Amino acid sequence: MKYIKICGTVILMLVKTTQAAILPKNSLHHEDNLAIASNISKSQFFNIIARASSYYAPIIDKHHWGDLKIRGYWNSSLVNASAERKGDDWIVNIFGGLARRPEITTEGLTLVLCHE
Repeated sequence: MKYIKICGTVILMLVKTTQAAILPKNSLHHEDNLAIASNISKSQFFNIIARASSYYAPIIDKHHWGDLKIRGYWNSSLVNASAERKGDDWIVNIFGGLARRPEITTEGLTLVLCHE
């Protein structure tokens, strides 16, 4: 069992290293501008978060898996979203730079949020 754990760790390290070497660094945040109109408004951004939270939080609660915390960072230029688990908290972070991209629609942002 120890051998499998070590092999899995080595494979994970290789995958992470390969991804870093293959994928270009995300610099889309340099194109963000809060003053330019986008497909998604600030109120739509937070409405999508509220709807996702109201849908998924009861599921997590029902199974006693912990607490869902969806954090929306509208003022952030990051073009990204992430998920993590800290103790009993399931945390989803979604950033305004992603919502303000001209390619992103409300449906696209909802999809990203549900993916996380």
